[in-house]
Amino acid sequence: MPVRHYVLAALLFSASAGCATYAPAPLDSASIDRSSSAGEKSEAGRSIDIDMSQPLSADDLAVIAVLTNPDLMAMRARQGVGEAQIFAAGLRPDPTFSFGADAVLSGGAGLVTALASSLAVDLAPSGQRQAKVRVAQADLASLRKDIAWAEWLAGEQARLLAVRIIHLDDLVAMATELQKITEAELGHVSHAVSTGDLSASELEARRLADADATSRLLTFQQQRLAAKQDLNRVLGIEPGAAVAIAASDPLVPDNLDASQLFERAVEERTDLQALRSAYESQEAKLHAAVLGQYPAPNLAVNAARDTGNVKTLGPAVSFTLPLWNRNRGAIAVETATRDQLRAEYEARLQTVRADIASALGALQLLKRQHDELKRELAPLKPQAEAAARAAARGDISASAAAATHLAVLDKNIALGDLNRTYAEQIIALEITIGQPLTTGKTN
Repeated sequence: MPVRHYVLAALLFSASAGCATYAPAPLDSASIDRSSSAGEKSEAGRSIDIDMSQPLSADDLAVIAVLTNPDLMAMRARQGVGEAQIFAAGLRPDPTFSFGADAVLSGGAGLVTALASSLAVDLAPSGQRQAKVRVAQADLASLRKDIAWAEWLAGEQARLLAVRIIHLDDLVAMATELQKITEAELGHVSHAVSTGDLSASELEARRLADADATSRLLTFQQQRLAAKQDLNRVLGIEPGAAVAIAASDPLVPDNLDASQLFERAVEERTDLQALRSAYESQEAKLHAAVLGQYPAPNLAVNAARDTGNVKTLGPAVSFTLPLWNRNRGAIAVETATRDQLRAEYEARLQTVRADIASALGALQLLKRQHDELKRELAPLKPQAEAAARAAARGDISASAAAATHLAVLDKNIALGDLNRTYAEQIIALEITIGQPLTTGKTN
């Protein structure tokens, strides 16, 4: 065998030795275990000891949600794809080898089989290699910012649900007390009507009051159950698992300024950072498209032997003539896409500005309503205490004292529901600016 054949065989063997191999990795449903006990897995696969029997603050639950939420785990797995795309963009193209043989079917004596071979390298991908690496790097940066934004939303969702459950616990307790009083009053009035001491109209009023109290209690209980189920879903634990939540006293800064909050949002929101990275990626794509309008040569070395046993060896160059196309279609698409991303980014900024203004307006309205309820509640508390003492002495009826107590309870429930809305609105504002506003101390 000629030496060149050994060289060719060695090249083919070395090329095949570096090829990747395939190994199947089937899904195993039996390995999926979402346990509600300690020992959840973080994104790095490390074990995290979580004792759900101990009270956890809203901030603790936010951290747990970021580490254990299954949707976030799936998103973090996408980083490997982005890193592989950077690796792929940095690879240089393989050369192309071709070989052909034409056997002599007829002709004179002494003719031999014609051979032709070529070794070619396309330089077009190499010319755009740096631009493609920039695209892949910017895409990965955008993906990481999107993951960070999803983690922020999951953590804030866990905090919001924890705060909601804490307030709903208080509301359920007050609504339960209210329902017990209205039920007792209904029983007393029913007995008085049956003995003829009161008219039937009094009974109807008590029935309506008891029905309203029962309806409010059921509403708060349903809202609390839904919030607990949503919290378990965000944490990635069993729907029926019990999570003990520690109450906290959030400290909300005063004099929140819309302009300052907007500046913080532009700087801190990772979804805006992701859009900026996506715009940088699109800039690189447009640059690559512009580079594509220039002809890049395809270099080759040809070797041949004709039927007369004449041997030739020489280079060859081929390239596309930029006469009509000149990659104008790709340039137009990438330019329009860049304009679209710019418009989307500016629209997102306008939405953030509007959301901040709306949230601040809602907080101001809630604060005015809170102050008004406090003013209405202030004189009722001493009246209810005086009525309870008077009823204990026998100066007034128990029903009269109960009516005053019911009025205080009704205002307290309205105030508690308002406090819940205010706390949730604060978290909504935090989500809008992408940064915590409150600090809390566990009770």
